[in-house]
Amino acid sequence: LGNNAFHKPAFEAGVAKLVPTMFILNGLGLWTDVVKRFSGTLIQSRIIEDSIRWADGTIDDQARRRLARSGVDERLARQFAEQWYLAGQQKHGSLYLASTMGWTDPEVTRQFRAILANDVDSAVITPGAADKPNFMASPTWAMILQYKGFSMAATQRILMSGLQQRDKLFLQGVASMVAIAWLVESSFRSHEWDRPPVTKQLYNAVERSGVG
Repeated sequence: LGNNAFHKPAFEAGVAKLVPTMFILNGLGLWTDVVKRFSGTLIQSRIIEDSIRWADGTIDDQARRRLARSGVDERLARQFAEQWYLAGQQKHGSLYLASTMGWTDPEVTRQFRAILANDVDSAVITPGAADKPNFMASPTWAMILQYKGFSMAATQRILMSGLQQRDKLFLQGVASMVAIAWLVESSFRSHEWDRPPVTKQLYNAVERSGVG
């Protein structure tokens, strides 16, 4: 329904218009909005804090690589820090709020918001057209794989990018995601006779976790 590359008959077009309403009724839209707002607050704080440390010359290699993955170089980090000093806030000692409405440089503001939005979409997986293989543009394949869009997006945004980072935090995150998914999977099977082999449980946990 989200494929706009092909002309839709009247019935499909009508159903497509009901998708946003369905997301509101089933609570997914509200839940996604809450999680994205929470993640956005933490991510903007991390970007601002690392930018300030880079501008002050106290940044470490890990934080520098973290900013570089988001597309922030030293020049841009200094500009973020400069704008934050003009209008930003710091709460509870460690939470940095950008307050971009008070920034004076429109281009730096635009870049910060774009980087923040991209990082939030990576943290809270939001499948987009670029996350799906080209063959899914075909109506037939789009229908067959319509429930695999999230898995494909998660593979691209979490697994593929994480494997390139070689970061212990990524490995810890993957282990946590799989462990939680394993618990969820086990909660559906309360009887011992209903549980599949351990290898099958691990496969189901990896698939349910969104790692791959």
